[in-house]
Amino acid sequence: MRASVNVVGAKELRNAIEKLPQEIQKRALKSALTLGARVIAKNARKRARKESGALKKSIGLVVRSKPNDQYAVIGARSGFTTEYKGKMRNPAKYAHLVEFGTSTAPANPFLRPAVEESRQEVFNKMSQGIEKAVDRAVKKFRTKGKF
Repeated sequence: MRASVNVVGAKELRNAIEKLPQEIQKRALKSALTLGARVIAKNARKRARKESGALKKSIGLVVRSKPNDQYAVIGARSGFTTEYKGKMRNPAKYAHLVEFGTSTAPANPFLRPAVEESRQEVFNKMSQGIEKAVDRAVKKFRTKGKF
């Protein structure tokens, strides 16, 4: 299950990041993505069905990098298993069925509403993350005498 999030002001944020040196860009973006993704993951956990609690517990995040691209993946972690009523459950195998429903079960969305309700907070956290990363880089360069 994949979804893209467009945040108002994100273009300006990306433009500001691109003006930074390459090393600082990568760190700042990773920090910002992590902070923003945590907000969405937290809200998704609040909204996840609580039948066994496995889905709620399995929601996590990872920030991935490709050449010239970084992104966050949020959802049920693969490899997370738990026992419920004597059976082992792997929420990564059924999370999409909960989110979108099936022909016999209604949808109980948890991730899409979490993204929608978190947009502004995600933007704020990402902005703070970039600001902190830039501040750390400036301090680092000052201590090394490069500024």
